[in-house]
Amino acid sequence: MRLPSLRLLFIFATLLSVVRAASAIEVKVSSQALERTLRAQLFNGPQGRYYIRGDANSACYVYAESPHVTFVQDRVVVRVHARSKALQFMESALASH
Repeated sequence: MRLPSLRLLFIFATLLSVVRAASAIEVKVSSQALERTLRAQLFNGPQGRYYIRGDANSACYVYAESPHVTFVQDRVVVRVHARSKALQFMESALASH
């Protein structure tokens, strides 16, 4: 009975000696590279816009455009210009009252 447990202990010790410790790596990304990626992946709609709600042909829409990426105290800050358009018939209904 002791032979299988010694064999198992030997296999375990061999595996431990082969396994290397994992190392962390540091990746440096410029704000310009991150901004280019953001524009290509997310702001790829008409006129470089990202539509949050609706689309260019909707009566009501919300979109973001012109992303700008910066780093502030180990945080990624993305600033965008947000625009929206409300229902036009609501505006005319309110104007008539």
